[in-house]
Amino acid sequence: MKRIYLLPLLMLVTACTIFSCSQEAVLSKEDAKFDLSKLQDSIPVDSIDSTDTLPTDTVPHTDSTYFRIEGLNLTPSSVNDTAVLLEIESTNTFPSENVLLETYSNNVDSGWSINVTRAYPVYPFNPGPSVAKQKVWHPSFTNGTRPFSITIVGATYHGTLTATSTGYTISWAHDNVVNISPKSFPR
Repeated sequence: MKRIYLLPLLMLVTACTIFSCSQEAVLSKEDAKFDLSKLQDSIPVDSIDSTDTLPTDTVPHTDSTYFRIEGLNLTPSSVNDTAVLLEIESTNTFPSENVLLETYSNNVDSGWSINVTRAYPVYPFNPGPSVAKQKVWHPSFTNGTRPFSITIVGATYHGTLTATSTGYTISWAHDNVVNISPKSFPR
């Protein structure tokens, strides 16, 4: 007996679906005939008064100069008789106590390149001034001379790093932007 009631219901649902699909097709044909360019003159001009001003921003944030790095001071040293550690600090100060340098290091024995991209504040956000800091290290170098470069905000400076069995020496001629001291240190 339930089959008798389901059949009319199924027929009703099918009829509604067919009707709605045919109506969509009619609407689509009508929409294709409609020309929006005729409405162009009827669209109202923006009603915002040109003398309006934006409210003053009260949320504390840093401007783009906060992330600018003017120069670097590098202090190299040796760790565990093999690894080279570079303590990097910005030459300029920032208005926060805790600021880090964002760095990327390519650690291969055939050379070492370090990219310093920006300075950014980290929690807790206490008032500064302070320099931005970061430490990078290279696990070890075999004896010999290899390229050494520092990129700071898109400009790359080149030198060499020489490893001997007793120490390391960095040849560097760019102390006006990236100061490295000391240039020789024990292994």
